Amino acid sequence: MLIDRIRRYEDLCSQVSEAQKYSEVVRLLDEFRLELRSMPPSVSEIASLLQQVRIDPKMSGASLTFVSAWSNISDEYTDVLCEILTDQNCSQWHEQTVELLAELPNPELVPILTKALGYRWNFDEWNCIPRKALAALFEINTPEAIAAIRYALNSDEQSIRDEAMELLEKVDL
Repeated sequence: MLIDRIRRYEDLCSQVSEAQKYSEVVRLLDEFRLELRSMPPSVSEIASLLQQVRIDPKMSGASLTFVSAWSNISDEYTDVLCEILTDQNCSQWHEQTVELLAELPNPELVPILTKALGYRWNFDEWNCIPRKALAALFEINTPEAIAAIRYALNSDEQSIRDEAMELLEKVDL
């Protein structure tokens, strides 16, 4: 089961992290990714764990759940990812959520990604969440998505305005 694999790697990473062997943590994460590639978890297992993250954002294994989702991307995660993205209690997972949603370029995501353009969290000093939401909107590439990118030109944040301008320069007019 996926949860058992996640717990095993989380325990291993915790042990080597406590020993301040950070290069070993990176090696273990790479090993986990390789294991996921060779034995992909089921979409239903990943969706179930994402739902648990939505309920308990501090859940043990949450970060490896997102790594697992990358190993077997599916539009079946869309609903729970949207729930995570709209839940302020899950803000620490918003960046990874937007990245996953960008891999599922669905026009129905435009409203939620547009909302994410306004997210400002203290831990996100570089505005990664709104900037990645712009990239996801660019991938969707519908008139509504492009309109949202144009709207971002009015942002109070220079980094967001710059990102929007750069993306709009790539749009076929």
